[in-house]
Amino acid sequence: MFDGIHRAESQRRTDYRRVSVGSKHATQTNVSPLLDWASSEVFLYLFSRNLLLHEGYRHGFARVGCAVCPLAPRWWDSIAWLLAKDQVMPFVDVLREYARAKGVAEQEVDAFVSLGAWKGRAGGRHVPGGGNRIVETRESDRLVFHFRQPVAQWQEWAKTLARIEKEGEDKGRIVASSSGLTYPYTLVRQSNGVQLSIRRTSQADRFMIRDFRYIAFKAAYCVGCRTCEVECHTGALGVDGSITLDGTACVHCRHCLTVVEKGCWPAKSLSTTTRGSRMKLRTYQHFGMRKAWLDEFFAEPQRWWHDNSLGNRQFEAMRAWLSDGELIEGATLTPTGAILRELGANHLLTWCAIWTNLARGSTLVHWYVTQVPWHDSYSKSQLADMLPDRFAPSTKGNAITALVGLLRDTPLGTELGLGRVELQGRKTKSVTRLGTKPLPPLALVYSLYPFAELNCRHEFSASELLDSASGGPWTASFMCLVALIHGTVRRSSA
Repeated sequence: MFDGIHRAESQRRTDYRRVSVGSKHATQTNVSPLLDWASSEVFLYLFSRNLLLHEGYRHGFARVGCAVCPLAPRWWDSIAWLLAKDQVMPFVDVLREYARAKGVAEQEVDAFVSLGAWKGRAGGRHVPGGGNRIVETRESDRLVFHFRQPVAQWQEWAKTLARIEKEGEDKGRIVASSSGLTYPYTLVRQSNGVQLSIRRTSQADRFMIRDFRYIAFKAAYCVGCRTCEVECHTGALGVDGSITLDGTACVHCRHCLTVVEKGCWPAKSLSTTTRGSRMKLRTYQHFGMRKAWLDEFFAEPQRWWHDNSLGNRQFEAMRAWLSDGELIEGATLTPTGAILRELGANHLLTWCAIWTNLARGSTLVHWYVTQVPWHDSYSKSQLADMLPDRFAPSTKGNAITALVGLLRDTPLGTELGLGRVELQGRKTKSVTRLGTKPLPPLALVYSLYPFAELNCRHEFSASELLDSASGGPWTASFMCLVALIHGTVRRSSA
């Protein structure tokens, strides 16, 4: 590859060599004939020979780059807009759609784009096709990958890791030549996804486990960018519409697997994180959990990961609700989740337990339980305004939309009265915390356990609990209980 870079363009390029073999990619030689030229020499050469000159240089550009660049300063964007509006506009339209998907108010979309707020994108959240396409679970001696979309070429990618001995269309063994270990695998294909099981993984070292993951990422996200192809020293790997691997030429060096984090550029760019914290406010992709979604999950928890009726963003939202509600850990049912599954999504105790868990596991529900007063009605915008100012307005708006959805589409709001949602047409008019009388007795008992665990105590009086619920030191854990029995307990104590 011949390029036109020269040292004066950046500090990083001062150490470049005119000819470098394998510095960019394993099989590529880079030649930079202008490397030692000064900028003045480049322009003098262009002018003296009347060569074409990019108009951007005449308007102040020191370098000409992409039409819309996440690393460019605002003055660069301004010149690009004035100089090449027709070229820039299609990208701006994409950024506007991204802002809307992110929940930015329509009147703030242009500011979001022009001020560069889009440059802080974290993973594929709110991007078409973005999100996690794989869910991984560990089951004793088995590693399971749930692909949320059909994948056709996992077995071809697996050849880069070790020798494959097929025992049928969708089963076989991975034979590691270096260690002599074998790993039987099975693919189970569904209409909406694929489940891959790899057995005997307890004998694999951490590098083998990592590479199993990388192969899964490649199968799920590959778009044929060919970055892997130029890392192949032997030319065994071909990426041209489909993946082909010459098993006799591949030496299993794994350079094509470790070219980038997760083994694949689209996977690195489009996957999202799922971990939350008390310092952050989950927006749940602005979707609340729905009773129908929990029904579907409880029906077949293992299959659900790769075969469900949800869109990408709905799936990520439900996964977050399940995690914060302590029904799953990773992609496996917790002991609590297993018990609640037996009860089912129609049992009020299931929702009481989920609410109790969310009160300590979800920043959003914790705030709602401890900060929103009883019996007063609030619009969505009023609730958003009540959230702490450290959260961005769009983040607060999306979070409240998710919370309202949770209350509206589950027994939490409709039967338990934790937030009665009043609609005006299809829009939310107000949310009111009312409380309820019918309460499964076990819900009261279950709610006491998180309270006891948090405070390392197992003896307390009813009056102490009620005082704490009104703002005492144990509010954080116990307000979930008061939310369930607000009216009943106070009347009984009186």
